[in-house]
Amino acid sequence: MALNQKIKQNPEQMTTKLRIVLCLYLAFFVLKIGFAQELYKAPIAKKTLYTNILHNDTTLDYYHWMKDKYDTDFVNYLYAENAYADRMMKKSRLLRKKLYEEYRSYMKEQDITEPIKKDNYYYYTRYEKDKEFSIYCRKKDSLTAKEEIYFDLNKLAEEYMYVDLFETKVSPDHKILAYGLNSAGGDAGYFFFKNLETGKMYSEEIENVAGFVWAGNSKTFYYQIENQKTKRADKIYRHTLGDSLKADTLIYREEDWKIYPGLSKTGKYILLTRGSFNESEHLFLHEDNPYGLFTRFEPIQANVQYSLTHYKQEDYFYIKTNWNAPDWRFMRSKIKPTSKQEWEDVVPGRKAVVQDGVMVKKDYFIVSERKSGENYLRIINRESGDEYKVKPEMHVYYMGLSRTFDYDTTYFRYSYSSLLTPAKQFTHYLNTQSDSIYIDTLEQKYELNPDDYLTKRLWAISADSVRVPMDVIYKKDLKQDGTAPVYMTAYACYGSNQYPAFNIHLKSIVDRGFIYVLVHPRGESFLGKQWHEKGKLIYKKNTYTDIIACSEHLINENYTSAGKISIRGGSAGGMLVGSVITMRPDLFGVGVAEVPFVDVLNEMQDTVWRNIIGHFDEIGNPFIKQEYDSIKVWCPYQNTKEISYPPLFVTSGYNDSRVPVWSPAKWVAKLRSLKTDSSLLLFKTNMDAGHQGSAGRYGYLKDEAFTMAFIMKSLGVEENYIEVKGNVTDLDGSPLPFVNIYLKGTTYGTTSNYDGEFLLELAQDQPAEIIFKSIGFSSKTVDVNINTRTSDLKIVLENEDIYINQVIVTSDGKDPAYGIIKNAQKKRKYHHDLVKSYSVDIYMKGSDRLNEVPKKFPKFLKGLNPPDSSDIGLLYLSESVARYHYQKPNEYKEEMFASKQAGTKQGYSWNRASYVLMNFYNNLIDLRW
Repeated sequence: MALNQKIKQNPEQMTTKLRIVLCLYLAFFVLKIGFAQELYKAPIAKKTLYTNILHNDTTLDYYHWMKDKYDTDFVNYLYAENAYADRMMKKSRLLRKKLYEEYRSYMKEQDITEPIKKDNYYYYTRYEKDKEFSIYCRKKDSLTAKEEIYFDLNKLAEEYMYVDLFETKVSPDHKILAYGLNSAGGDAGYFFFKNLETGKMYSEEIENVAGFVWAGNSKTFYYQIENQKTKRADKIYRHTLGDSLKADTLIYREEDWKIYPGLSKTGKYILLTRGSFNESEHLFLHEDNPYGLFTRFEPIQANVQYSLTHYKQEDYFYIKTNWNAPDWRFMRSKIKPTSKQEWEDVVPGRKAVVQDGVMVKKDYFIVSERKSGENYLRIINRESGDEYKVKPEMHVYYMGLSRTFDYDTTYFRYSYSSLLTPAKQFTHYLNTQSDSIYIDTLEQKYELNPDDYLTKRLWAISADSVRVPMDVIYKKDLKQDGTAPVYMTAYACYGSNQYPAFNIHLKSIVDRGFIYVLVHPRGESFLGKQWHEKGKLIYKKNTYTDIIACSEHLINENYTSAGKISIRGGSAGGMLVGSVITMRPDLFGVGVAEVPFVDVLNEMQDTVWRNIIGHFDEIGNPFIKQEYDSIKVWCPYQNTKEISYPPLFVTSGYNDSRVPVWSPAKWVAKLRSLKTDSSLLLFKTNMDAGHQGSAGRYGYLKDEAFTMAFIMKSLGVEENYIEVKGNVTDLDGSPLPFVNIYLKGTTYGTTSNYDGEFLLELAQDQPAEIIFKSIGFSSKTVDVNINTRTSDLKIVLENEDIYINQVIVTSDGKDPAYGIIKNAQKKRKYHHDLVKSYSVDIYMKGSDRLNEVPKKFPKFLKGLNPPDSSDIGLLYLSESVARYHYQKPNEYKEEMFASKQAGTKQGYSWNRASYVLMNFYNNLIDLRW
């Protein structure tokens, strides 16, 4: 009533006030819209024209400048893309959390591998819950002996922003551990040596090691060094512990840029391998002759590959080779320099049958073979020649040898897996031709119920009338009406195969209504060597048309529809994704290209980068016109144009030594510049990692959750959530604030507010147990399912009696804090030295302001900028956001993410982390230690 009277008394005054309020609100609203538009605006990279001419063909490249990965503009662009990706996926954080928790629930978080006996030691690894990395252990003489932890990467990982253990080698006498750490994500790293008897480290620390092998004396070893500029591991040295590294002998240097050298050990011999994707040779040296010369076994020959295996009980090298056998055969020869004509057949090659590997026993050969894409084991009696097969009773599976045991034993272990079933391991007894199941402790915690899912192999007809296989799995109740989303994946390069084996993400995929599709296009060797040959060089385009044919087959058979297919691949598989998305963007609803090699035509001409010449035999030689033209037809970067593309998620690693970070970055920048659609295009670069992505098992799961959430978002696969709302009270009905509320077995949850109210989102129909905990009250667990009342859940917590130890305070007592402080002072240097490295986010703001603004400035201040327009006397304002990384002894990196400055014309803040860095273990006044 009073308000109405006031309006009637002075309507003009009230109208004016309303206008002012509305104007202010409108101004704020417009400002908010503008800010939101900027927030969701994708980064745009600068353009600088670069022209390349080869075979009289001119190509224009506006993003060639990105090849300088240290360029400030490039680094800022990568950070901008990362921030944009995080902003655009912010609304999916709940879904990502749920996916992550699902993946974790399928994993055995606390586990142990089967011990492997070497001499009188049993070696094994184990995982502890919430730890990223495995722990390396051993026991001496007996499995009941005391456990010795000889390496725990989890402790070292605390000192690095990124760390990966890429090699562990215990010396033959079991006294020294050699291990390689990579803190940048590449394929080489530092090698360290630890005395396992004393726990002390040796002084040797070798940088850029890409390969390592011990000699028999447990003091001498050979190591391979990677060139940091070219990323070629082209030098091999010999070193003896205790000697100066500067005096190490250069054993071998590879001059042919097409060849990859390597080190390995088999039986009693050290092997120095030279090879490419088409040919190979081996030089050998007995482990007990570490200072001797390597002997060439059989000289390298074009298009002939072979590998050597030695068993200590025999005086032969067993040879797997494609010499006159495109799908491999198994031979042997005396340990000496030979010619191929001296080799004798052990298991001859057979037409249309691929020999994947052979295990040698005293009385048997166990051959892993593959025919028409199906694996089986062929057991051959060495004396009689009698043979039999071991094969599971299924059609879509993967089977292989898993453990040999000793040469003299009459048993071995094999495993098989399918899209339905986690790997099952069996011990096979040769004398009785029987199996017993072995439970591998590292298996996942679940398998799919075969009554609920359907798995089969489909065949599509390619553009050139070739049958192309693909393996699929989906829920049996799926309606074949063209509405199902498809999760398709492939690699198809270098003859590498993706087999229909189980993975822990399958359940999360197919239970959401997806059809999971694993394609075997040409470029794999799934159907033999010819299958690979017809998917490389000038036939490489077949790989991509095979993917298109399989996609069209799924559409024609009414499994799905155009625009509902997701396609995912990494590295050369990312190249595949880029190619098919570019050729037929109408077929796919989303693409995920992880560390993709997409700037193919340009990168294949960069012959200095990491043995790129070696890839000429697979991708093509751009300096040969026919192969140049072939690459240009399908190269994603060259064929990006002004059309509509489906949503794309692209990843890279800043320290990737296989696919340089600028390759995917250039493609994304070009896509942003040319594409005519509004589909989501996200690009994330792991600034600490390389080709393999995040280190650690949990980091990998988080990346997987992000990718799956992007696919679901892009295909419109919605996760239906329900809200569980209610309040928490005590027995008297008084509200309980700040009660911890979370899903059992997860870290997902919330807290009650001041009035005891809470809200928790759950996936609809997802059975879950919610736990309520608060200090002073007994915890309560509530089972939530579709029948639970979730709109007004009443939770009553009962009091819990807690007894606190009695503390007596006397007038003559000693303050316990005094002793704590004194002890802390005594250990100041100790604690100071514990911190090896750290990273910190820093926000700084500084200003200069006049308390009283003079009406007139003296002449000597005429050049000074006047106070700001707000009339508060502000002369200078500087703000910055940065991240500072430090690693002992004196390595540091400072990344400036954002800065602004007012009061000067430079507009860039010169704030530095050193201005605010303080160490509580360092005195501001030097008092010495």
